[in-house]
Parts: sequence; C-alpha cells; structure tokens
Amino acid sequence: MALYEFFCDSCKSKFEQITSSNDPDQGKCPKCQGKQTRKLISAFAVGGQGDLRESTQHGCHGCHMGPAGSGACHGGGEE
Repeated sequence: MALYEFFCDSCKSKFEQITSSNDPDQGKCPKCQGKQTRKLISAFAVGGQGDLRESTQHGCHGCHMGPAGSGACHGGGEE
C-alpha cells in the first residue's frame, strides 16, 4: 500500500489516497466519484521529529529535560 496524490480533471480537486496498484477504485475522486484523475508527482516525506540536535541549542538531547527552568546540561553545570 502506498499514499498517492491525485488531481481530478472533472471537479478540479486534489486528494490523497492510500491504495495498491491493483485496487479497482484507485484514483476515484471522493468528491465527485469521477475517474478522470491523474497521479501527481509528490515530494518524498519522512515522518518524525528529525535530528534532535536541530531543536536544541547545542546538540545535547537531555538539556531541555533538566530541572525545571534550569537549562542545565545533563543536570549539572553550565557549558
């Protein structure tokens, strides 16, 4: 099963659909029920938070979890 993005030529709407290549309803528009649709080329997406180093000041994964409001790295001293 894969997630595909489609464009309906009949009602001009975009929609996503999780389907397999042998699904008889693949590409059927949920708005107008039309089959005049085409697959769109979509960007590849990866779920998750990404690299945690991007969300902390200096790459320490535990810094935001120190004592409340302390900003301490690993529960200890400052950098």
